[in-house]
Amino acid sequence: MPLSTIFDPAQSDWTSPFAPEGRSDDGWNEMPTILDILPWQIPGVLPKRQWVYATSPKVLKKRWRRFIKGGRSDRSEWMKETTDRSISKIVRPIDGLPLVEGPLSGEIGMGLEPVAVTFRALDEIWLLPDLRLIDRPSPGLWSTADTEQVYFAEKHNDALTNGPGITAALAPPDMDFFNGRGGRIFPLWRDASASIPNLAPGILELLGMDSTPSADEFFCYLIAVLSHPGYVDRFSEQLRTPGARVPVTKSQEVFMKAVELGATVLSAWCLGRQPAWLSKMHQTPVSGTPPRLRVGSSKSTSLPAVVTYDATSEKLLIGSIEVEGVSEWIWNYQVSGWEVLPKWISRRTASTPRDGSVLDQIMPDSWGEQETKSLLQILRSLWILEQVSHQQDEILNDVMNSDLLLLDEMRSAGVLDVPEWAKSKPAPKGGLLP
Repeated sequence: MPLSTIFDPAQSDWTSPFAPEGRSDDGWNEMPTILDILPWQIPGVLPKRQWVYATSPKVLKKRWRRFIKGGRSDRSEWMKETTDRSISKIVRPIDGLPLVEGPLSGEIGMGLEPVAVTFRALDEIWLLPDLRLIDRPSPGLWSTADTEQVYFAEKHNDALTNGPGITAALAPPDMDFFNGRGGRIFPLWRDASASIPNLAPGILELLGMDSTPSADEFFCYLIAVLSHPGYVDRFSEQLRTPGARVPVTKSQEVFMKAVELGATVLSAWCLGRQPAWLSKMHQTPVSGTPPRLRVGSSKSTSLPAVVTYDATSEKLLIGSIEVEGVSEWIWNYQVSGWEVLPKWISRRTASTPRDGSVLDQIMPDSWGEQETKSLLQILRSLWILEQVSHQQDEILNDVMNSDLLLLDEMRSAGVLDVPEWAKSKPAPKGGLLP
């Protein structure tokens, strides 16, 4: 039997991953990759110790106090020392994170205020921003972090399955942010003030539209076209080869429809906290009623022991908290296998970790108003994504039926010859990189 009947042909380009060659339907291989468009990409944060993450600042402060009470041997054990981080190591500062002095072995201070990070899709938690505790802080994340910054994430090293082609976050993401198994991060801006876009120079002008789009419009276009299950469904065969490709329309009418819809989608990914540039954009209105607390439902103070969901009644019960209007689409929403809502709830209701140090054992012991507020926000974001998903399917169809910007044209115009500065981390405003 010929080998060609057993194995799929691999990609011929020597720079491509060793993976099956995607089908060429819809001109897939002629479309640019995300990296062709957003040339600066970086990894997310990798602490290499889970106890520096928590769902509340209160828990992190408790863990820090316990760490400080420990002796040298205790600190060394709890630290889970690595080549890059140990209790005796002195680290150099990076721009955007607080300055810490001296090694952890002699630390007696109150500790730093926790900062928000995005652990997984739509799951913001807190991090102890002490560089001595973070093996790989990914300096570029922090040097450009601000309320105006937004991050896209792509799963470039494994095939996409169900869910969106890309995700987005407002707070700096974890290394495994996309679906718990790697990925890469694209900051949308190369500076904290959102004035220098992370875009291949010349790409906006190459679209040839009567009115050249702005960078923020292009970002909203990308999220509208790529960030929905319909994109992965349509290109499921092609996406067997890791890495999303972007159908970029040259039709101004189709483009602007996508921009308006994408602004709504991006707002959902930002969990309702919009950067100023996004809040100024016209967004597609969403009608209907989002998930809501049942009248009289307890706000609870104890840690919920039971979580149940009923698809027929569309009710979610978390302890004594009852939420109505949670559709099966919302409950089952995944990002390439990552169950977004169940995982979010589990992280906030688990009383003890499966393993870990003494510090890992310090866990939340209650569910308060903030947890309920955050629950309603993630439910609202998922509800918005559900309401606009069909419109995203339609936009993608319109895009694929329009004239597209393809690699040959980008190559001829020199847009693929991205200058080194556009691919590299911006120079720090001060301090040294580790």
